[in-house]
Amino acid sequence: MPQKPEEHYRFFQNRECEFFPCHPTDRPENFNCLFCFCPLYALGRRCGGSFQYTDSGIKDCSGCLFPHRRENYDRVLALNEETSAHGLRLTEDQALSLVHTREESLKKTGRVEFGGGVIERLIRAFCDSPYLSQDNYVETLHALVDLFYEFKNETLDLLSDAELVSFMKQAFDGACAGSIDLLAWQALPALAQHLHEGRSFKSFRLDTEAWV
Repeated sequence: MPQKPEEHYRFFQNRECEFFPCHPTDRPENFNCLFCFCPLYALGRRCGGSFQYTDSGIKDCSGCLFPHRRENYDRVLALNEETSAHGLRLTEDQALSLVHTREESLKKTGRVEFGGGVIERLIRAFCDSPYLSQDNYVETLHALVDLFYEFKNETLDLLSDAELVSFMKQAFDGACAGSIDLLAWQALPALAQHLHEGRSFKSFRLDTEAWV
């Protein structure tokens, strides 16, 4: 498909990439690398692509070519606007750095995960927090990703991903009043200790009077 000179910004290929093309296609000449990290991933089931969820709840996009078709440029940008509903937005570089943080956290905690993992869950859960603004959004997400994997281990995997994210959000918006430090050093350790003592997640209540 020939392109107009003024529309080169809509299409880019990196054929030197070790993974090109990173999704199976019978038309490699039409494969668009512009959206290497898909900006629609955080939309979950509303992304418009071809995906499936694994038994563990991870979104698997390995069979999706939606953001990599050059004719879908405008549709990708239009759908990406949905993630800005709360005034929060990740640039491509910020999204890639978040993926890097996830990869480093997995190595540090000795965990294995496929797909985008918890990033989507955290974005969707925390985007409406009254304590988040564009100024602290990216920094907070990095901290939350680290805390999630650390406390998946500390809570002995007794909680599902959804349960842990839900607890983190409720504590962050509630007792922690938007403080990552309180979440990291008080709320999450208290939950981990409760579970280590053989008690159930449902019976746990935060006791802020014991916080120092």
